[in-house]
Amino acid sequence: MDKNSVSANQLGILTLFMVLGTSLIYLPALNAGRNGWLAVGLSSIVGFYMIYLLLSLHKSFPGKDLIAISEELLGKYLGKFLSLIFLTSIFFVVTLRLYDLAILMLVIFPLMPYLFVLTVITLIVVYIAFKGLNIVGRLAEVIMWPTVMLLLISYIAALSIHTLDFANVLPIFVYWKPVFSGFLYSANWPFAELVIFGMFLPFVKDDMKQNGRVLYYWLTFAAILLVIRSIITFAVIGAETVELKRFPFLEVYKMIDIPGLERIDQFFFFFWFVTAFFAILLSYQAVAMGTKTLFSLNNYRSILLPLGLLTIIMTFIFHDNDIIFVNLHSPSVIFYILPINLLFPTLLLVMTKIRGPGSKKG
Repeated sequence: MDKNSVSANQLGILTLFMVLGTSLIYLPALNAGRNGWLAVGLSSIVGFYMIYLLLSLHKSFPGKDLIAISEELLGKYLGKFLSLIFLTSIFFVVTLRLYDLAILMLVIFPLMPYLFVLTVITLIVVYIAFKGLNIVGRLAEVIMWPTVMLLLISYIAALSIHTLDFANVLPIFVYWKPVFSGFLYSANWPFAELVIFGMFLPFVKDDMKQNGRVLYYWLTFAAILLVIRSIITFAVIGAETVELKRFPFLEVYKMIDIPGLERIDQFFFFFWFVTAFFAILLSYQAVAMGTKTLFSLNNYRSILLPLGLLTIIMTFIFHDNDIIFVNLHSPSVIFYILPINLLFPTLLLVMTKIRGPGSKKG
């Protein structure tokens, strides 16, 4: 079996993990205040649009990833130039998500050195990526149900918290600007990041013309989980407290009281780590596979370790201060990551409609 082949259902499960990612413990739509859940629900439209774009391109260019499609439609030089910008943006997202997970781990396990955490996570990512996309898909299948069950149990447990008050998520849509701001942030992270699946679709062994709807099903499930997460978070701790906390959802778990158990937040750390780790792994693998196509390499595995070392160095240099990260890096990425993730595949689909599939620019 090809080490990079996956089934449509496995890709759907990976869609679930990619959407949940680090956004499960953070609240990307924080700017929307008590209507954060509404902003998340609306921004899922971007995710559905992204899946539509990728499936349409895959239908027109079966067996080719976004980088190869770009070069075929736009020509060698313009295609490679735009692909390089695209891969650079994904690489920067890898450093962001790696930092997100590292900081979360340091909150749970404060005695671990920051550089050590970055190195361990990256080495695990490199090892699994080296094993191939097939292993990633099979691992996701095995670990999906325990992760989802723990998440659902945590939701149910949160309903027992005495401060729970659904009035905290009301009124709905009083001011549109905060909701729109939250929509943009949540559209960027995590839904627009699904663009990386354009690197994986060529390796799906099932006919995506018949099985493409599986991706929509898993995306819908993921969006529902995030909406419920947002409702519970605001209902339990309120909009004012949410704005003050680095990890609002973590604060909810600290308030769950189960007799005989302490530090419930560490018990649920499993699914936080799993979803965040898969988001990093998939983005990292997309960068490696895209680099292989961009530079016509024989195999992407040869660059995994050097790319991992670069990831550690760039994360350590760029994201060495949490205050700067929260107030500068995290809010600013929307202005260049979101346009790139949306416009790049959109441009390719428009060019496909104009030129027709399989027509190469001279």
